[in-house]
Amino acid sequence: MSERSPSEDEALEELYRKYAVALQFRDHLLGGIPKAKDLIEAWLRSKGFSGRKLDTIAQKTTVEMQADEKEDPIACRWTGFKTDSEGLFIEERQVKALLKEAAYVLGLSRMARS
Repeated sequence: MSERSPSEDEALEELYRKYAVALQFRDHLLGGIPKAKDLIEAWLRSKGFSGRKLDTIAQKTTVEMQADEKEDPIACRWTGFKTDSEGLFIEERQVKALLKEAAYVLGLSRMARS
């Protein structure tokens, strides 16, 4: 895979707008990523990952989920959101799914049938 040139990077920067946002929630928010290491691996397998890539992503996800089964084995059986030094975070794919679902519920789009 080749590296992009500086001019290609600049073109991509102009193509997309980036926003820094803070979200406030009025009700419960349910995360969909498992917290237990074995459940994370099974979840990634169901998404088509295997081998080294599965191991690498599972290890990274376990750290981001701050899953510690020894400290709280019951809480690790739940699902949740990834966290970093600033707290919980929502990934780009989750925002896309949220907007897509909201548009559908509001009748602004139709679900494609396959």
